[in-house]
Amino acid sequence: AMKQQGERLDKLHGKTSELQESSSQFRSTARKAKSKAFWNYLKWLIVLLLLGIGVAVFIGYKVYNQVHS
Repeated sequence: AMKQQGERLDKLHGKTSELQESSSQFRSTARKAKSKAFWNYLKWLIVLLLLGIGVAVFIGYKVYNQVHS
């Protein structure tokens, strides 16, 4: 009975170690994915801001030329 209990404890300890390892691996992967998503978001934010500024400058230029012609 004691031997079986010891074996079960060893098995449980092994499973606990595996779970800790896989959870830290998951945390690492999640952190990388979060970082990648953030930079992707920032990249598109900058692209859209520049596009918006370009459109605003273009419209402003057209309006300015119409008023001063």
